[in-house]
Amino acid sequence: MTETKVVLIVGSDNAIGAFTAGLLARAGYGVAMLLSSPRHAAFVKEIGGLGVSGTAQSSRDLQELADRALER
Repeated sequence: MTETKVVLIVGSDNAIGAFTAGLLARAGYGVAMLLSSPRHAAFVKEIGGLGVSGTAQSSRDLQELADRALER
């Protein structure tokens, strides 16, 4: 069984976070992004990633991102 490495990106609502997510997805990583607004939802879908709405200031949102990424 092959394992896919997954990266969690919590600063994805800015250009640097989105750019990094795209690079990592093209390199074969699974990408899970914490989205504070829905504007990047189409991008997340395009790169085959997982998008979770929330904020990095919430431990509950961060835990949900990690849990959902592990489920994939």
